[in-house]
Amino acid sequence: MAATLASGCGSATVAELPPAAAPPPAPPAADAPAGEVVPLEDWTGTVPATPRPGTPVSLRDGRLTVAVLPRERAVEIRDGQTGRRLSRVSAGVGPTQVACRDTGPCYVLDTRGDGLLVLVVSDDGRDARISRRVYLRGGPSAVALDEERARIWVTAPGRNELSELPAHGRPRVLRRLPTVRGPYAVAVDAPTGAVLVTGRAAGLLQRVTP
Repeated sequence: MAATLASGCGSATVAELPPAAAPPPAPPAADAPAGEVVPLEDWTGTVPATPRPGTPVSLRDGRLTVAVLPRERAVEIRDGQTGRRLSRVSAGVGPTQVACRDTGPCYVLDTRGDGLLVLVVSDDGRDARISRRVYLRGGPSAVALDEERARIWVTAPGRNELSELPAHGRPRVLRRLPTVRGPYAVAVDAPTGAVLVTGRAAGLLQRVTP
């Protein structure tokens, strides 16, 4: 009892929590990257930006926002107009990023836990739950959602790998493609469906056609 009283109720401030999960180091590339590869300095189009953990995304035409709380290992849903918190749910052991279809579901990267979590949010945002977990080895660290083609693209720097999954409630890996070393950012060109991956370790951009 004395030990319990000394330690308090077990709660901690955000500053006292473990740091946010970081992408794993990238090993040397073992396979030739899929698609076209060009030096970043020679690329004239949009370059995918390395995502910041915890960046909120919109849901339900902006009526809701969804954000990962990396240090608290949780996802929070807020009112898109007032910012008031509506619900919160635990999300793995090291969540970093989230992407949402406009009507749901949302997809959370558990970077430290090597997983993609499917997050189901009620229409009013007051109820949220993790309905499924997909194992994605290599520390998934960046995600891009192709709403038009209903696809999710996830990079795994620990394996220099890009995974394609269907964007519905029960996603599974459709294929894995080798990438440039250190695929720390990914984006989709909406008109063409081409997937753009940047390799921070090598200063390269990879373009994969659908």
